[in-house]
Amino acid sequence: MLTSSTVWSDIFQERLDALPFDTETLRSELREITCAYADYCVALNARVENLRRPKLHPSRTPSASSLPAEILLLIFSTISEDEPMGDLCEYRGIRIEDSDSDVDSDEEGDDSDHITPSCPYQCDCWLHHSLQWARITHVCAHWRRIAIDNPTLWTNITLNLSTPWLHALVSRSRNLPLDITIPCDANWDAVEPILSECIHRARSISAERGSDIINTILQRYRAPLLEILDIDQSIANSDPFIMPPDMNAFLPQLRRLHCPVVTFPPEVQYSPSLRLTHLTVLSSNDALSVPELRGLLHALPLIQVLQLENCLPRSAEDISPQTICLAHLKTLILRGLTSSCGAIMRAIAYSSSTNVTLYMLPDEEHVLQGAEFMQRSGIGTLLQTACATPFHSLHISCVESRPNNWQFVVAGLRNPCHIDRYVRDDTRFEPHWTGPSYEDMKVVCMLPAISIDGNDSSHILALSLFTLLITTLPLATLNMLSLKVDTLLTLDTEPWNCARWLSLLKEAEKLEHIQLIARPWELHNPSKHAQPCLYADLLLALSLGPHVSRKCLLSPELSELSLINIDASSTVVIKAGPNRYLRTTAARVLHFFLSSRKDFGRQNVHVANTGISWQRHFFGEADYGPLVKMGGEIVDMKEEVDQERVHSMITEAVTRSFPASDLAL
Repeated sequence: MLTSSTVWSDIFQERLDALPFDTETLRSELREITCAYADYCVALNARVENLRRPKLHPSRTPSASSLPAEILLLIFSTISEDEPMGDLCEYRGIRIEDSDSDVDSDEEGDDSDHITPSCPYQCDCWLHHSLQWARITHVCAHWRRIAIDNPTLWTNITLNLSTPWLHALVSRSRNLPLDITIPCDANWDAVEPILSECIHRARSISAERGSDIINTILQRYRAPLLEILDIDQSIANSDPFIMPPDMNAFLPQLRRLHCPVVTFPPEVQYSPSLRLTHLTVLSSNDALSVPELRGLLHALPLIQVLQLENCLPRSAEDISPQTICLAHLKTLILRGLTSSCGAIMRAIAYSSSTNVTLYMLPDEEHVLQGAEFMQRSGIGTLLQTACATPFHSLHISCVESRPNNWQFVVAGLRNPCHIDRYVRDDTRFEPHWTGPSYEDMKVVCMLPAISIDGNDSSHILALSLFTLLITTLPLATLNMLSLKVDTLLTLDTEPWNCARWLSLLKEAEKLEHIQLIARPWELHNPSKHAQPCLYADLLLALSLGPHVSRKCLLSPELSELSLINIDASSTVVIKAGPNRYLRTTAARVLHFFLSSRKDFGRQNVHVANTGISWQRHFFGEADYGPLVKMGGEIVDMKEEVDQERVHSMITEAVTRSFPASDLAL
């Protein structure tokens, strides 16, 4: 066996024997051999290093067809949720889906058949509904097999698809529960046949139209798996949903029921208890009787969301002698006569954290006393329960919706938040108060027109109700208070001065933000300009303390003040002694308020005017600002007097009117 040394020795000897005995030739040979040797060594070392490195397999990118079925199903499920439907555009004579089909089968045509021409004579394309995500079944044979063999991908059925498509979905979903949607543009030829075929498998039905078909189907067949029935509120769904006589027999698993119109047959049975957790009834052809409502409430021990509107008994009769416990109730929404809402509030027991929204319409029998109204409406019962948990924000509004008709609104939030600087509730009146509320507690009272001896007297009830509410609500925990009651309070025969505000708001020690909203000043009624403003008295009450004592009397933690539509030239009168009165403006009182709180600056005051209102700035080069155009006339406002002198005058008047000994400082 030849070794490397023997091979090289023989090669070198043969080369040496062939060389001539010439000096120059030998030197040239020596140089060439030296260079060749160096190159050979470099190449040999490189090969050695390459052999020392670990051998790596060439990288491979997995193909789509090699992905595991579990990953493919996860991808398909995500796509089916993100892109459930689509309008596919096809040119005449060409089927996009069939052009790249990979499998010939009877079901292949289901993905593309039933093309409905939308413009057969005006253009060269047709549009039809289909499952947008179903294109994945035409990527490759592996994908198609995985998708079609998995029934969970085909359980969402929207009934605006073609009839072949719908039958394919029913077939591919096998025997799994179905989620069925009836859109406005449904394939109406297929809706009733498909529902009849699949109602025993329906898990949920959501209908934008077709309430009449749903009624027909549910009267013929049982729906043993149906958990959700949601009928949209629209003109097309005017047919009432007829409650089955035996809910537990026809709809044993029903959890959620949402209907715009309901008919309650006299023979309807609610026993044993229903499984309903969400019930929404927006109206009823015939109002429930008291016994029917009692039976319904007793049958809802698991209810979490209860919304009953325009279906309550037209009677003030108590519903049940014993309290009906709704321990799981999270949201309660009622709309009906004041006495009807009150009867329900007195009949049920629920958690103090339940969100309650009441829209109360006027009773035929009127009352003038706030205490009697609180008892009849159930507001007193509501506050006893709701006020057990602290509220962060409260908004109280009372506006005149029509002459001698008042709309009273109380809204509260428990969680910390920043209420908008302008709460627009005076633009909503009786027909628009419906549905859920963003507040944790909302009470809307439509107070009726009341006439005594020919005089409009409904404001008497509104004033009594406001006084009772402001003393009953949990002011001690509030961080934010919003008031829109200036129009109402001006009708009070008793003055709303500093002393009265001090008495009502003395518990509100944690207030950080106060919002005062006035009715917008209107251009066609300039006489409302520079009129007395009860909010100016409240500003003055908030200023008491530092000028006469060592601390603020009201809301010492106040850090934000919002003034909406308040005329800076509105006036306030302060009693400065026997037969002595100081008349000043809201702008001066505001500056006086700022001087009373060292950490409160102009940046903490937010002033806004809405609509056509008195465009008058509280802050400017002078307190009265520039010339103001009002009703087409230029009114030259007087220049402001020395601010310190004004503050001294107000301080003196306040000190005389409210001595420190009377303020219990």
